[in-house]
Amino acid sequence: IKRAAPIIAKILPLIIEALVIWLAVTPIHEYWHVLAANWCGVSAHAEFGFLSGHFYYSGSLLQWQDTMVWLAGGLGTALIFGLLWVCAWWQGKYTEWEIDEVWMFSVVTTQQLLYGFVEGLHHWANLCAVWYYAVIGIVTMAIVLWLYGRRLMQWLGLW
Repeated sequence: IKRAAPIIAKILPLIIEALVIWLAVTPIHEYWHVLAANWCGVSAHAEFGFLSGHFYYSGSLLQWQDTMVWLAGGLGTALIFGLLWVCAWWQGKYTEWEIDEVWMFSVVTTQQLLYGFVEGLHHWANLCAVWYYAVIGIVTMAIVLWLYGRRLMQWLGLW
């Protein structure tokens, strides 16, 4: 238990931070869809449930506009969290490195980047596959662990 206390003290805030960030991700993601649809000249709005959201637009779009609207959610969100990731990484060059922000922002950025492309192309190709959520999650964690796995283990005191 003595050895586990520092690990728990580091992981618990990380879990809480993840929940807070993920509560922000869905509205930001859906807002980018709405913004892109409005830029293309159609009316759009988003509706939200608990931890879920969906956007709707009325009007007709050309195929490329429709694809851009679907791509915008993930790519716009990845842009925002990618900038936060760079800022957190840059701050770590000048202060004691804590993995929490860098880790969280890297996970969200990677996941939204992958999801944005899959969502846009999935809609364009008219595919209906739920399994891609799992694949995106696995690929996201593989990429982020490749980038930060060793440092995460060191930070937790396990390496």
